[in-house]
Amino acid sequence: YVLSSLYIINFIQCVYYLISKNIDTIPLLTSWTFYMNSVYLLLNVISDSYFFFTKKENLEFLNTFSRNKMAQVVNSFSYMVFFTYWIAVLMGPKVMEFPLEFNKVVSSLWHHGLITILIILDLFLYEHKQINFNLFDVMIISIIFLCYGITLAVEHFAFSITPYAFMKALSPIFLLLIAILAFGLMM
Repeated sequence: YVLSSLYIINFIQCVYYLISKNIDTIPLLTSWTFYMNSVYLLLNVISDSYFFFTKKENLEFLNTFSRNKMAQVVNSFSYMVFFTYWIAVLMGPKVMEFPLEFNKVVSSLWHHGLITILIILDLFLYEHKQINFNLFDVMIISIIFLCYGITLAVEHFAFSITPYAFMKALSPIFLLLIAILAFGLMM
């Protein structure tokens, strides 16, 4: 009940963000990951709730897809956002400033920590097959990461919109090296 309630709250927040947020959040990997996590968790709560209330396995394909196929992609991005955000925060405000306003603190903790904890709990509390990455998983992760990188590069270089403070002082070569390192950490 608790996890399902949190999954539903997360989905409501996701819908709210889609409706109310402006396009400033598009170049943030946190936003991309948040939307992927929200779909993943929603599929889980639908299949779990259906089975719980009906004892029928009609939606087992949904459960299998989300927990055994989609999990590889979503978890990879969630872990990367979690670790890179908190490492950047620990490096100080010149790299990543931690917000001090209450609503931004709660949002930051939710998007950069608690969602990842929910996904880890899902791994331990629900049945998953042994996760083995295959070429298809790597291709999907690579395509999403490449689309994110292109979006970020266009925002930064074409429109001079820099969502991350550390990007302002770095050369394109160094930014590319950071992207390669981040991608390598995710894999």
